[in-house]
Amino acid sequence: MVVPDRLTLLSQAQACMPDIQAKALPLINDPGSPDGAPPALAHQSCGLIPRPAGPSDLRQLLLLARKMAGDGDGPACRDACRLILQQDPVHRPARLLLIQSLTEAGRVADALDQITRHLTQIPADAAMLRRRVLLLRQDDRLTDAVRAGHEGLRLCPDDPGLRLALIDARAHSGDAGGALSELQPLLSQAPDDADLMLRQLRILRLDAQLEEARRRADLAVMRHPRDIRLWLELALICRQSDDPRAGLAACRAALALQPDHPGAAQEQLEMLIRLADHAQILALAHQAAAILSQTPDAVAALRLCRALTALPGDALPGLLRLALPGLRISAAALPGDLIWQICVLAEPLGLGPDLEPLLSDLLARPRMDLALARSLLMQLFTNGQPDWVQQTTPLALRLAEPERALFLCELAALDQGAAAALARRRRDPQGRDPARLRTARLILLARLLRQTGRVQLAARHQRMVLRRQRLDPTLFRLQFSTLLQAGFLAEARALLRRIDTDEPGARWRMIVAQSWAELDQPDRACRIAERAPPDRRSARGDLWYPRCLLRIGRVAEARALFDRLGAVAGARGGTHFGPSINGVLQMEAEMDPGGEPDNAALLVSAAIRRIGAAPILDAPFDTPPIPQQIVQYWDSPSLPRDIAAVTASWAGLRGWRYQRFDRGAARQFLQDRLGRDWRLALEKARSPTEESDFFRLCWLAVEGGIYADCDDWRTGHPRRLLSRGRGLILLREPVGAVANNFIAAMPRHPALVWAAVAARHALDQRHNDSVWSKTGPGLLTRAVAWYLDDCARKGTAPALTILPQYMAGLVFDPHVPLTYKSTTSYWNADRRSRVTLPRMDGPRLTDPQPPGSAS
Repeated sequence: MVVPDRLTLLSQAQACMPDIQAKALPLINDPGSPDGAPPALAHQSCGLIPRPAGPSDLRQLLLLARKMAGDGDGPACRDACRLILQQDPVHRPARLLLIQSLTEAGRVADALDQITRHLTQIPADAAMLRRRVLLLRQDDRLTDAVRAGHEGLRLCPDDPGLRLALIDARAHSGDAGGALSELQPLLSQAPDDADLMLRQLRILRLDAQLEEARRRADLAVMRHPRDIRLWLELALICRQSDDPRAGLAACRAALALQPDHPGAAQEQLEMLIRLADHAQILALAHQAAAILSQTPDAVAALRLCRALTALPGDALPGLLRLALPGLRISAAALPGDLIWQICVLAEPLGLGPDLEPLLSDLLARPRMDLALARSLLMQLFTNGQPDWVQQTTPLALRLAEPERALFLCELAALDQGAAAALARRRRDPQGRDPARLRTARLILLARLLRQTGRVQLAARHQRMVLRRQRLDPTLFRLQFSTLLQAGFLAEARALLRRIDTDEPGARWRMIVAQSWAELDQPDRACRIAERAPPDRRSARGDLWYPRCLLRIGRVAEARALFDRLGAVAGARGGTHFGPSINGVLQMEAEMDPGGEPDNAALLVSAAIRRIGAAPILDAPFDTPPIPQQIVQYWDSPSLPRDIAAVTASWAGLRGWRYQRFDRGAARQFLQDRLGRDWRLALEKARSPTEESDFFRLCWLAVEGGIYADCDDWRTGHPRRLLSRGRGLILLREPVGAVANNFIAAMPRHPALVWAAVAARHALDQRHNDSVWSKTGPGLLTRAVAWYLDDCARKGTAPALTILPQYMAGLVFDPHVPLTYKSTTSYWNADRRSRVTLPRMDGPRLTDPQPPGSAS
């Protein structure tokens, strides 16, 4: 074999990338690197590329590494950088390129290792110290980022960039006061510096000091009226202050300076969405579609996609068809989750076939983020095609290695069950994942443990892990919810009080408020929520807040907020917004206070307040006991795999009689015990949920005992709730209505007899109410309110105990997130938009993986 000289090979490599990738660079590696072959092969590469001996060789190899990075070949780029660093360990450009490539591959921990190696040799490299702070902040290791910033300033006290990096880290860690104190000396030296003013405004906005931020932003744009960045920051402050009209004016001022500024145009669109100005949104969408029809434009495509998600359905078909060719040309520059959102939006409009080329382009991408891969996984599972697993596995190869293991664990849970997924998880190597993946792993583990009936183990595991990990709002919500589900009520309260002891920061306030709402303290929840940014209080994900307003009697505010949420919901309002309210708002009671109120939640809350507002109502001592028998309902004789395990937790309770009825057995019971009319009412039910709602009321009214939903996993003994009352024991949701997933009752309780008769009447008359109102919790709440009023009129003590919903964890883990709920057999599956996915070509996990696929 004739070995070409070094420079010849390097010049040929620059012109012929595939050859150098195939023959040389995959063989070059340093010990422990996951990019290529074992370290022993590194020496074999000398036959192809002798180690560079001089500066000119290093420059050539660096040029080659940069070309590889530009061509998207990260593994080869990193191999070339490592080869340079083997010869010159302080070669700064190669180290920076390697760090950048590792960061782009999602390997932040490895990038930080490279920074540490460099700083070991050159401790006072200010640029590298800044990069370390930035990477730690990007990895959500905010405490470490602040510590690294302070350490860097001890080495380079006069470096302004390092001080600004520390300021940003302190601001994002919630220490706005510390960040502003660090910034103040710089502002004192240069009070008119636009960059420093901008940073100050961002810190104030992050900390929700919105009045001060607005005042300073107005001064800033007066001093620098031609600085677009300041106008955009003013717009963001206005949006967060819930003043979209002022924000829109700021956006238009920015666009007057630069009409094609993408950020200003996008923010203008967001303001119009807040204002629900569909005419203006549609005009901007047509403008973007016109641009796309002329030339590929990623910014216009992004704007169009965002507008489509906010427009009413009747405006979408023509606009989508007009924009489709341009969207497809620009698709490579669009976020995958946005394309997927458009496809989901188009399916119920009958435009699925039109968007199939766009969807095919999305599925052909060589790389995919985990959130999108999960969405596609759930769609394939929901569609229920026989080969859905084979169709799903190519997605795994489009993920980076740490994300791939998490994805395959999710796949195993859907395909083989939660127990198999837990076994796989134990076999997966636990590497140094970024913070977001560590959080995702913890959330997945909690769900899998709940699906196997081990919610208490999930709570204990989280307690152990979170002692070593900073508690952010996401992890707090996970731990708090798991503690309630596991019945560790005192620990949940202690955790919440610890967070709420100090004034919670802006991003904590709604989280803390929601948690107090779940602990049945709506007044306290509303007081804390009112200190949160106004835009956060009107977020669609925080429907609990207007419900709390309803419960404490602030009906007008609640109604205005619900109306606003409905308007902002836009194109998806009809499918997602209404069911999320679940019929709680029926405004006749508010419109006609003197009439018969139909708002069941308000009625029962008012009734409870009239008799003392006590969460536990003592029943008379001579009230008949609740029989020791348990009933559950499933419409078919055969149970899904995951449901069978949940029902077994109730069936195995020693000393208790257990029965599970299917549709046929329920019809026979009603025929035998109540008569033909009651059987016919069951047959008129429109869904298995209506059947279950109606049957539980009838059975409990006749027999007495306990009813439990089939997705509530028993983790404790029922006496932990039954010992707290007699007669009828119910759980009250934070919204104020009573729940019907767990009911314990004596036979022939008046409230249940009333509810059963009312449900039969609704089914006989084929009422068009929601399930919640017709046979579900809304009906049961009205029955309880009637019973309380009836007892008040007669002067008798109610045989009733109402407990806050969070106490359910003493006996069972409610509404376990089981996989059957994502299948077509689930009663609510018809409300989901199912997108037909084209077949995905490419290697399977069982096929030999292409070189470098692990990176």
